[in-house]
Parts: sequence; structure tokens; C-alpha cells
Amino acid sequence: MEDIQSTNNDTIYSWIWGNLKEEPLIYVKPDTGDRFYTTQIIDAYSNNFAYVSQRTHGSPKQTVAIVGPGWAGKLPAGIEVIQSPTNTIFVILRLGVDGDADVPNTRKLQNASSLLPLSHHLAGTRPDTPEMETLPTYEGPLAAFAQIGDPMALNPPPTHEAGLLGMFSRIGLSADYGFVSADLSDEMKAALALSAKDGLAAIEAAATNIGNEVNGWQLPPIADEFFGTDYMLRAVIAWQSIFQQTPIEAYYPALYVDSDGKKLDGSKGSYTLRFEADNLPPVDAFWSISLYDLAKRLMVPNKISRYSIGDRTSGIAYDPDGSLEIHIQTDDPGGDQSSNWLPAPNEPFYLMFRAYQPQSKIISGRYEFPPVNRV
Repeated sequence: MEDIQSTNNDTIYSWIWGNLKEEPLIYVKPDTGDRFYTTQIIDAYSNNFAYVSQRTHGSPKQTVAIVGPGWAGKLPAGIEVIQSPTNTIFVILRLGVDGDADVPNTRKLQNASSLLPLSHHLAGTRPDTPEMETLPTYEGPLAAFAQIGDPMALNPPPTHEAGLLGMFSRIGLSADYGFVSADLSDEMKAALALSAKDGLAAIEAAATNIGNEVNGWQLPPIADEFFGTDYMLRAVIAWQSIFQQTPIEAYYPALYVDSDGKKLDGSKGSYTLRFEADNLPPVDAFWSISLYDLAKRLMVPNKISRYSIGDRTSGIAYDPDGSLEIHIQTDDPGGDQSSNWLPAPNEPFYLMFRAYQPQSKIISGRYEFPPVNRV
């Protein structure tokens, strides 16, 4: 799968697109015991507008209703209501998994979870499998604008974006009808085509310099609302790893350079990342470091099938003083170092740190992520 960049292998995903236009969707999460889980509920504009998670609701069984804008019906007593700002939603359930042997246990919890239309929830039935919609094909130099316009017409932006919508109407983009270029001059069409290319280049450049930087790590801004009117942050996250979680739930610093400021590249050398005993990542759940190729932003196949390393990695070895050193390189370092080896490709790559339920030291910016040093 190449649709979602920088995905993780710490958790097993369940996801579903939902439409709230006709009726609410009822989400049932089973009792998860001591297993990590987080349910991220996202609107049509990639805003994380609600969570049902270990942090917010604990482990007991939960039943919540996700209702669309303007819905005014009745729900059974005792069901928590979550109001969505758009009729289109995307729901991601992540359940912690501890290696291949643990997968069957996680699958049981997936099968016990459900997201059903209200009418089917009440009747105890499941809807028929819908026919797959044929998605439009977007081609040509103005394809990006058509691809923006269609979903925007289905899910009108919030009223506070009226100023932006007024500007968009001058280039044929409207929440009423999507994108229409027929009335645009040739000069304007050429300018829009150029702006699409320049805009993507600007997003890619911003991805390596977003938020604060500590020892080369790009620390995303901390905000209760993801993403509000921070449009560049929204675009960067969508380009780098769309549907990223809100920092208080999980925090994702990325690293593209070593301690000398040079791009990480498996063909140029080997690297080490060392956590001192008094500076291990402070989290309430767990942490991991994943590696991705820079070109496609996907995990890279390797001979030991290790795509991330962290505090749950089987056999990971700490030094006698409690410190931890990770070896990031193309070839197996051998000996005792093999247990702490994160395989790298023979090409440019980047790292993503994931802190699940980060403690306040990370959220406040007081935690110092260590540098990656080239050997």
C-alpha cells in the first residue's frame, strides 16, 4: 500500500470512511484491557476533531454516536454524542500489537469493534456491502484544483473560511460547484498550473523545517487543535504522513539530517543514536523509531523484516548503565550490536520517532531528543 506515507507497524489499523448525511454512525469499542488503543476521528479537512482512546476513555467498552452537522434526531439513552463538523468522516482505530505472535489477539478486538449506521445498530443488523464508487480521474495541468473542488463541494468549509472562499471563487474554485475552469483566461490557467508545482515544492521544503529543531529533529508544533488555520502545517502533514495524530495522543518528530546537518543516506555511511540512561523517552504508553526511504516515504524491505525499533522491540539490549544505543546502517553491525540494528537502505532516508501518550516533558518541549551521529 502506498496511499498513506510514513505509516507505522506498532499498531494494527482498522479504518473506514463514513457518511453522516442520512443518519449518525454508532461506534462500539470492546473492553481492551491493558492493550493500547486509540480511535482517531477525522473530518473531511483532516482535522482530528475527536478521540475515543486509552487516554480519553480508558479500557472499558464504549458506545458513542458520531452525528453530522445539523442532525436533530433522537438517540438511545446513555450513548455519548460526538458532533462532526462535516458529513464525511474518516475513522482510524489503532490497536497495539507486539510482534507477529500477538496479531491473533489484536484481530479478536478488531472483530469485536463496529461502526454501524444508527438504524442497523438498533436493529442488530449489518448493512449490505456497498458497491465501490468509481472515483473521478483527474488529469492535466489543473488536475490538483479539480481534485480539491469535488470534495469541497460535498463538505463545505466552515463559515470562518468565507474570506478564503471569496478569493478561491476568482480562480473558479467554489464550495457550491467545485472547480470550473471554462471562464478562466489562458494566462490564468498557465499561472494556476505553475502555482500547483510551486506549491508542492514549497510544501516539500517546509517539511524539513517545521516546528522547532532539536539536534536535527523536527518537532511539530504542539497544539490542542490540529490544524486550525495553520495551512502550511496541514499541507506538510498531509504530504509527509497524512492523518497524523494530535500531539497529546501521539507525537511524531521527524529527522532528515545527521548531527553535522547532512542528509541521512545509507550509501554514505553508518549512524548511531544514543539515549543516555537519564534521557530515555518519557511516555505513558510506548515509543518507537521507524525508517522510511526519502523518495516514496515508505518503509523499506530488509532481510530481518525490521522496520522500526523501540522499547518493545524483542531482544533490544541496554548498556549496563541503562543507556541505549541504536545502530542505523545498511549492513548488519554484527555481534552484540545486531540486537539494536535498524536496517537502512542504500539511499537517502529519514526517521520518524513516535511517542505514544507522551508525558508532559515532551509536550512542553523540555525533552531533548538526541542527535544521530554518522560513524
